[in-house]
Amino acid sequence: MLVSKQGVFEMRDVREVRPKEKFVTVIDDEGDREAFWKQRVTRVFAGYDIPVIRWATERAELLMLAQG
Repeated sequence: MLVSKQGVFEMRDVREVRPKEKFVTVIDDEGDREAFWKQRVTRVFAGYDIPVIRWATERAELLMLAQG
């Protein structure tokens, strides 16, 4: 949870300086790391309108993001 909050606040700091920037968070949910990214952790990003894309389970969204 602490890592998520820190990431959100760093993104908010950049947004203050560059308000037109869009942010997305890509989380590593492969193997054992999947258990770390429960809803209570990822909801921090949603509260600040920062989309979360899961590396292993949302490959189609990652592909669209990469293609712009």
